[in-house]
Amino acid sequence: MRIKLVLFSSKECGRCSALRPKLEELALSYGASFEEVDIDRNPEVAAEKMVFTAPAVILEVDGKESARWAGIFPLTMIESLLRRITAP
Repeated sequence: MRIKLVLFSSKECGRCSALRPKLEELALSYGASFEEVDIDRNPEVAAEKMVFTAPAVILEVDGKESARWAGIFPLTMIESLLRRITAP
């Protein structure tokens, strides 16, 4: 199973800067990969994923979107889902 956390950010997004290291740590803890997409530099990727605000986080499992969060959200929501997905 391939799990990936994708953070959609922009340079003006202070919350994005704060989220980045926490999401990287979560990804590492659960054997997931981490990717960051700057929505200003990569508007086509953001549009393809229908992301219109930052921060936004998409959790992909085997290349398919499993969940998404946007704006202000507790990291415990992401961690809880990662725990369930990776449970034996």
